Amino acid sequence: MGLEDGVARKKPQLKKFAMHWDLPVKRGTVVSASTIKKRKTNMEDVEPLWNRHIAPQFSGRAKRTLGEKGARYVAPVKEGRIVSREVELAGPVTFEQDTVILCEEFVAPSAREPSIPAIMLGEDVEDFTIVAKTIRGHIEIKKEAPPPGKPGKPGVIGSPSAPGAPGHKGKDGKDASLTHSSKDGKSGGSGGKGGDSGKGGMGGGGEHGRDGPDIHIVADKYEPGSSFEIWNPGANGGEGGRGGQGGLGGAGGPGGPGGKGGDAYLLAHGASKGGNGGNGGDGGPGGNGGDGGPGGNGGDGGDTTIHWIDPANIPENVSVNGEGGPGGRGGPGGSEGPGGPSGRGGPGGKGGEGDLLHPPDDPGSMGKNGEPGKTGKEGKRGPDGEEGEEGEFKFKHEEKQIEVRDFIAFATGAFEEPEARKVLTELGMAEAE
Repeated sequence: MGLEDGVARKKPQLKKFAMHWDLPVKRGTVVSASTIKKRKTNMEDVEPLWNRHIAPQFSGRAKRTLGEKGARYVAPVKEGRIVSREVELAGPVTFEQDTVILCEEFVAPSAREPSIPAIMLGEDVEDFTIVAKTIRGHIEIKKEAPPPGKPGKPGVIGSPSAPGAPGHKGKDGKDASLTHSSKDGKSGGSGGKGGDSGKGGMGGGGEHGRDGPDIHIVADKYEPGSSFEIWNPGANGGEGGRGGQGGLGGAGGPGGPGGKGGDAYLLAHGASKGGNGGNGGDGGPGGNGGDGGPGGNGGDGGDTTIHWIDPANIPENVSVNGEGGPGGRGGPGGSEGPGGPSGRGGPGGKGGEGDLLHPPDDPGSMGKNGEPGKTGKEGKRGPDGEEGEEGEFKFKHEEKQIEVRDFIAFATGAFEEPEARKVLTELGMAEAE
């Protein structure tokens, strides 16, 4: 794919005479646009140039039949060139790669036939060309329903947050003495709140839909009643990727332990309670879900060009369906991250100890355990991604007059590269090596 005006395009085709040399070849190299020379307008007759440069290619190739009459299935044709004096479309046929057909006469059933076989173009076909002296009948060329662009990758999960800090230990109560009673232990500190977690990552963009194939029909003569019905739309753009899930909220910090109660002192004062344990910290909120990825752009519709030499010999009817593919849907937003777990309440402080003068069943009581902290809240769901753009409604249904030498140049697209260069050099349309 190239880039033209910031928009993805198919590989650039060589202008005029070389556009069909972008088709696959079995040997040799592709003729570059720099080999093409400008030449003067020349309204020569087709026959001399055709008989000299093109007709020898048909030696031993009298007729080629595409498809089988009445067959429900025809194996795909995998060659990049078909060269034969006569080519008959007798049944449905599928081409799986870029192909150029060269013949003196291309024969298809009439549009009035009850069943019209179609030429199907496989998923990988980008260019399809027919060059013939004469075309007769109704030709349907259809691109197989192309798969949409691949969906975008899901966004990454948001990063988890750090847990809250633990609460501090409560201060121990003072022991009793002759002058004062014992003191209760202080409560432990509350645990810290868990941290906020990261937002989920944005989903990946959907893949650009494939462009429709470019189709060229080139003939000297279109018989009365000849017609074409061509489908070469662009593919749908891929769906945007789902946004990533928000990160897990941080755990609340554990509550601090309560302080120890003060001990008793002889008969003067009894033991005191231990301090309450600190509350556990709240769990941190979960992260927001990530944004959905943008849908991929729909593929452009393919170009269709009908070439003719004489305005008196043109097709009776041409119908072209080459709309751009719709853009892919935006990806769904990521799910919210779960809130962090609440912190554990701190243990209560130990009660102060009694002494020998107090009954065994009357020691200082144990302090109460601290209460557990609350559960953290969950994060919010991320928004859905935007829908991709629709492909261009791009079909240049051009019916283009060409010169005789252009016609011969198109025909060389079915030659091996050295032979094509030789013919174009003789026509004054390429530099000799």
